[in-house]
Amino acid sequence: MTDCATARATLRNAELALMQQRETVAEMRRNLPTGPVVEDYVFDTPDGPRRLTELFTTPDRPLVLYHFMYGKAQTDPCPMCSMWTDGWAAIDHHVAQRVDFKMVSAASMPATLELAAERGGADSTGSARRRRRSSSTSEVRTRTATRRRS
Repeated sequence: MTDCATARATLRNAELALMQQRETVAEMRRNLPTGPVVEDYVFDTPDGPRRLTELFTTPDRPLVLYHFMYGKAQTDPCPMCSMWTDGWAAIDHHVAQRVDFKMVSAASMPATLELAAERGGADSTGSARRRRRSSSTSEVRTRTATRRRS
C-alpha cells in the first residue's frame, strides 16, 4: 500500500469514528431528562412589550429565536449575523411554512430600529429585524425583539 493509500485509509477510519461519536453525542442529547421550565422573558418589540410565550402563534408550532449579536458590550453588529440576516429574505417564506421565527438582540429597540433603517430593512411602521416578504410586493418587512432590562 502506498503512503497516499495508507493516509487515505487512516483518514477514512478517523471520519467513520467521528461520525459514530457524533451519533453517540446526539443520542445522549436526545435522552437528556426534561429540564426546568424556562422563565417567560419579556421582550421589547416595535409593538410594545411581549412575553416569550406570546411569540408562538399556536401551541403546536415551533418557535425559532435567532440571536443577532448586537448590543451591550458589542457596540457594532456582528458582521456574520448581518450577512446572515441579509440573506434571510430569500428563504424566510420557506421557513415560515414550518416554524415561527424571530430575531432577538441585546440592543435597545431604538438602536435596533436605527440599524434596520441604515441597512434598508425598516418598513413604514419602523419595526425591525424579522424579515418577511410581503405577498403583494417585493417589500421586505422586518421585526425584532430585544430582551427587556430587568
